[in-house]
Amino acid sequence: MNHIQYLFHIAYQEFDVQSSEDNPYLAGTVRYQSTENEYVKSEKQYTNAKDFTTVLNFYNKDKEVIYTYQNTGKEDGQLVQSIIHQGMSRSSNGGSEAARDPYINVTALFYDKLDIDVKLDVDEEHKVVTIRMNKAEAR
Repeated sequence: MNHIQYLFHIAYQEFDVQSSEDNPYLAGTVRYQSTENEYVKSEKQYTNAKDFTTVLNFYNKDKEVIYTYQNTGKEDGQLVQSIIHQGMSRSSNGGSEAARDPYINVTALFYDKLDIDVKLDVDEEHKVVTIRMNKAEAR
């Protein structure tokens, strides 16, 4: 979940851009100022001495839980959705079905829980994705 952790750092502006002369299409590379704030934590919840489920907790800057997901590999009907992999299937119990993988809808998570708009711009020609995050009052 480190990749989502980095998005929280960007949302809270806990980074700076180190300029680079190498790639004329990029302003530089992102350097994270502080990694001491943990916005995503994984926790085991035991049902007995042997069995457990993994729970993902998401925190805001004030260290308050903003969202919890029991990592079952299935969508939760809220912010976890599934991607169907075109042309791939998975077998289980003698049958097979389309391969589905869960993902957290970060755009909805940030909008609903942090009041941050996330916009993605894709530049196909230059192969660059630009992420813009704005607080609600800046909309």
